Amino acid sequence: MKSAETYKHQAQYWANYRFIDPTIKACVHLEDKSDTEFWDKVLQKYRPGKYHYISYSYSSKNQKTTGCEQCLRFMPYLSEYFFVCIDSDYRYLLEQKNLDAAHHVLQTYTYSWENHYCAVPDLQNRLNQSSAIEFDFQEFLSKYSKVVYEPLLFLINSRKNNDGELRDKDFNQCLISQCTAKELENNGEGAIAKIQANLCHLLQLHKQYVERLNINSLKAYYADKGLNESNAYLHVRGHNIFDLISNIGKMLSQKSRLDFVKTVLTSKLPDDKYWEMNKLAEDVCTLGK
Repeated sequence: MKSAETYKHQAQYWANYRFIDPTIKACVHLEDKSDTEFWDKVLQKYRPGKYHYISYSYSSKNQKTTGCEQCLRFMPYLSEYFFVCIDSDYRYLLEQKNLDAAHHVLQTYTYSWENHYCAVPDLQNRLNQSSAIEFDFQEFLSKYSKVVYEPLLFLINSRKNNDGELRDKDFNQCLISQCTAKELENNGEGAIAKIQANLCHLLQLHKQYVERLNINSLKAYYADKGLNESNAYLHVRGHNIFDLISNIGKMLSQKSRLDFVKTVLTSKLPDDKYWEMNKLAEDVCTLGK
């Protein structure tokens, strides 16, 4: 079967799934099964109803396939009854077209859904309400964001120009996913210093490339797209920031036996008080209109 026919037939089946189960509002193709909880929270908040979530589909070679690219192969056949939800990665900042509600695509606008759970001040508020643990995530993530901001701009610029100078893998390896008790002291001072040292070393390896670029021009260009020093942490690889916050929370809550991830980190969606969640909420509310 031709590739286009493979995706068209699957899309038609899911678009008509509401006739099989009239209680279903729509079928939703996700990148992976692990995305279900986040996207259901978003949809129930802004477009409540019962959804049938699809965590994989079949390729033209009849193989079970997951991921963002698989979701986007259905774009010609999407509708309000069958739409896709994806992580933005760098797609929004790189201005990839047609990834919007008008084309029945919902995206996170942060790098991935994991970043949303790390958004402050909501993360700090959830911590304060759930435990007596003393840690200032707002201060920690503010410092984290400042440290990753300029290196992130260099990485995105490299991605935009497809010059192969800076690679995602090298950048992400600088972002630690766990820290030691010593690095956690003074509100994570050591962890921030380690990330900064890693990124400084990376940029030193690409010194000539970095020096050719005008950092102020890059800041101005991406500020127009909403990326700045205070929210850069929402646009680095979600697994890295989520795993680091999870690790910190687990270390801090060892004595209290608090399930940090379930009780604090992913207990609820952050309020839509920052542009990434505002845009996501707007897309959900306008989907199909």
